[in-house]
Amino acid sequence: MKVSVIITAYNDVATLAEAIESVIDQTSKADEIIVVDDGSSDATSEVAKVYDEVSLLRQKHMGLFSARNNGVMMVENRWIAFLDAAQKWDRSKLQHQMAFHQKNQDEKVSVCSANECLTLNEALVKGRIDSSSAMLEKRLFDQLGGFDEAFELVEDDEFWMRVVDAVK
Repeated sequence: MKVSVIITAYNDVATLAEAIESVIDQTSKADEIIVVDDGSSDATSEVAKVYDEVSLLRQKHMGLFSARNNGVMMVENRWIAFLDAAQKWDRSKLQHQMAFHQKNQDEKVSVCSANECLTLNEALVKGRIDSSSAMLEKRLFDQLGGFDEAFELVEDDEFWMRVVDAVK
């Protein structure tokens, strides 16, 4: 299973290293880590450059969803996962998510947190989807056109509602 992780950052010099290391230290490794610096005015990009495992994409400040969309454009792997620079993953998140998809090969999306992996529908029953806990097929992301950059509020929710509609 080939997984690309997109870490979005904007003036996150204080937290980016911890986010990157939470991906590097996974028990099942990501095949690719892309940090998208959304026009930071601090040393965020310099932090990303320290890590050989990380590809850095710098863009002018256009917002979180532009950063995610542009990060996905760099990906060639089948699976994508997102992480915001102010967050970090549990050490076995990718291992659990990869195992989930190997057992549930028809599922195009999974949501994992606290070592529990759920289908998209199960996650919705439990509440709102946090993008940093989800993994989805790049083909589905591309089919949906990514995040709608015009939204300024609840933009994550809008994207996940389109995902739910597409996988019915």
